[in-house]
Amino acid sequence: MQKKVMAVAVATALAAPAVALAQGSSVQIYGAISMSVEGAQAKGADTNGAPTTGNGSSIRGGNIGGGYVAASTTANVNEPIRTRTQGAGSNVGVRGREDLGNSLYMGFQAELAMQQGGVTPQGGVSGGVTATWRNSGLWLGGRWGEVGIGVWDSPFTVNTNTLGAGHAPYANASTTFAAGLLGGGMSAAAATVSGQDLGQWCGANFGQSPTTTVNVANCASWAFSFNRRVGNSVWYQSPNWAGFTGRVQYGTTSGATANATNSDSNQVSDVKPNLWSVGLNYTLGGFYGGLGYEYHKDFITAATRSLGAGGAATNGCAVGFSVGGTAAAGGNADTRACIPLGGNAAGVTTNGISGDQSTGWNINLRYTFGFGLSIGGYYEWIKWKMDYSGATGGLTGVNDGNLTELKRNAYRLDAAYQLGAHTFGLQYGRGNDLRGSVSGNNNSFNGDSTGVNGWILGYAYSLSKRSSLFAYGTFINNDTNSRFSGIVFNGIGPNAGGDPRYVGVGMRHLF
Repeated sequence: MQKKVMAVAVATALAAPAVALAQGSSVQIYGAISMSVEGAQAKGADTNGAPTTGNGSSIRGGNIGGGYVAASTTANVNEPIRTRTQGAGSNVGVRGREDLGNSLYMGFQAELAMQQGGVTPQGGVSGGVTATWRNSGLWLGGRWGEVGIGVWDSPFTVNTNTLGAGHAPYANASTTFAAGLLGGGMSAAAATVSGQDLGQWCGANFGQSPTTTVNVANCASWAFSFNRRVGNSVWYQSPNWAGFTGRVQYGTTSGATANATNSDSNQVSDVKPNLWSVGLNYTLGGFYGGLGYEYHKDFITAATRSLGAGGAATNGCAVGFSVGGTAAAGGNADTRACIPLGGNAAGVTTNGISGDQSTGWNINLRYTFGFGLSIGGYYEWIKWKMDYSGATGGLTGVNDGNLTELKRNAYRLDAAYQLGAHTFGLQYGRGNDLRGSVSGNNNSFNGDSTGVNGWILGYAYSLSKRSSLFAYGTFINNDTNSRFSGIVFNGIGPNAGGDPRYVGVGMRHLF
């Protein structure tokens, strides 16, 4: 239960004058803690060596910057089972509202994520055991709706993550397909971007000088992900019109320097990464319908440039992202997929990415019956398009292999049934093969066997409206050339074809 706290006590705790809280204001402290003990492993990895010349997927294993694995004795191994605690997704926050008169009000929320031990933090990327910001902001509202500023889940992401209330008693970071299967692109780059800006995922130099600090897969996650909590954002939330509500959000990179815009005399263009996200929802009785749209501008270009002009070419691609591809330059040209940086210290700009536009659509439909059964379905369409037209000399022809388009569809079906204190949940998710195209003669994109599917089985026993005991099993089945973790946080990044498994028991409490 969310506990209302006395205004004077809250003001004291926040070192604010009591008079700042006008009559008619309210403040609440709230949160959720979900903890489980689980066994996690990955089995069934592809132990074959590299494909023969001219054959195989363009993105074997989704290895951004990795390419084919030639030595199966030292790679492409299974992940042994390990026992761990899973606490990601827990949160604590404070929120409130002050009535200003004339139907105006000011609202706020400050929320922190918690990971209570268990999984080792990823340096510079994951909060680990440290609290990090979740949805937080300040907004002004009235009869016309609300206008806010802060960091918040995009409407597209909210629609992705919406499940029926019947799934809540066993909710856990290991019982959601978001980011690990839905809302992402290439399997090594599937992740949730939780408010971090470009530099937090792609190093500190932003393409201005060579850097060895960039984790290529993490940087690609920032570039390609559509599961985003958007920092540096503003939004408008509509009032409820006969069951319809709408939300639009704009977000951009921070700063006012070349580091934020990737401006560099060696590059063919300045880029200012930004996004627009729109959501439209309708509810009537037990019915919920949601439609989401999101547009990204220059995210991939900015991330590519963050790799540094002094970096090394990889797998037959120039400096930049190698989306799988070949083991050596000049070989397997028909399976290479590159996103080259272009440019160098001498000011020569050849064949580099000059801009990109990415779009995503999703739809979520569900119904909750009066006797405790809820059913739902979700579908998403995501497309990434890269532009190289501004590069001096244009495309280089026969052995170019630049990735010009990438697209992927995915869906989820789910059901939950509540019978007294017992809850039974079932989810099935499927990400289809990646499809795309590359530039240059005699080149093609092969995304065969890059799909993934998964099942989540959940059970909960509710001790009260706020507390539950639960058990779950999450089973991910990667195709031969994919390596999705399947879950939102702390997932196993398997080798190509590896199938992660998460089985656990836990407790959950809301306050």
